[in-house]
Amino acid sequence: MTSMIYIEPVFTIAVAWIWLHELPSVVSITGGIIAVSSVFIINVLGKKKTPVQRRSANNRGILNRPN
Repeated sequence: MTSMIYIEPVFTIAVAWIWLHELPSVVSITGGIIAVSSVFIINVLGKKKTPVQRRSANNRGILNRPN
């Protein structure tokens, strides 16, 4: 969820456009599109299907070694 912080500038541009009547530049709009699409890719397409299972020390044969 920390990737959601990248959407904050997009909301800032929207608020400046609505409340302050500032028109966003082409660079701002391009950056907003990149930010929103990257957050979408990370949150929707980047999820792993199966969690990684960690092996305990006992499963690796570290704890119960014969002398």
